[in-house]
Amino acid sequence: MLTRLRDHAVELAWRHWTALGVRGVAPAPTVATDLEALIAFTPAIAAADPRLADEARDWCVRIARGQVAVARLKQVARRFRSREDDADLPAIAIAAALGKRPALETSGKSTAPVLTTPALLQLRARHVFGGGTRADLLVTLLRRRDDRGGARVAELTGDGATKRNTQLVLDELTAAGLVERVDTGNAARYRLARAKPLAELLAPIPATLVSWPERLTIAARLLGVADQTASRSATTRAVELTRAMTELRPTAATIFERGPSAIGIDATVDATERWALSLLPL
Repeated sequence: MLTRLRDHAVELAWRHWTALGVRGVAPAPTVATDLEALIAFTPAIAAADPRLADEARDWCVRIARGQVAVARLKQVARRFRSREDDADLPAIAIAAALGKRPALETSGKSTAPVLTTPALLQLRARHVFGGGTRADLLVTLLRRRDDRGGARVAELTGDGATKRNTQLVLDELTAAGLVERVDTGNAARYRLARAKPLAELLAPIPATLVSWPERLTIAARLLGVADQTASRSATTRAVELTRAMTELRPTAATIFERGPSAIGIDATVDATERWALSLLPL
């Protein structure tokens, strides 16, 4: 069940890990990479491609320091149902990022990312603006630059950031003229006032910018259901998928997705898989 989704997710992960410096031959992604979401998601497909899991571990052990935002990774990882033990990829990446390089046998094939790679917008911004909230917030605003109505502070507060810190950064960016505040009723909204200069500074901008934590959380949850019900009846698999989709509806709503609607066992599985595939652009 969900074989196409699993194969697609593995391909997506290979593309992004290869762009980051993992030894691989996958083509470059057209979508901006989210490093912490990728690390948190990879355990969900480790069994489907053990080599990918091994090479991702190598990258985390050897390259994570100076690249991974530890606070954000801790928050993003909570979205996923990982094992949460010392051998789990997020734990390995966090330890390495903090300078506590895990004593693990790795391939030694990974190299530092080439920051001019279009997909590595997130890392490029962090190297320009620092590794805190400011860089990730500017990338989020750049992703939402066509939303002329702006976004509220709560909508711009990412994993690992507080509303207070986000508000402070927005106030500073507004004072500097890079961000514009739009007062609508009782809610202040924010949008980029100078999107073009920011895009030019952080160029090359990848063809597609999406919010990955929500999308990969959905994919991981559905693949987990597929694994857990592999030996069960078709009816049971469809019921469990429906239950999972009900749980995931709030997550889907944050990226303006309603989820599939289908009637019947086979239709439920097929519609869910097609919908999940649409969330994972390569």
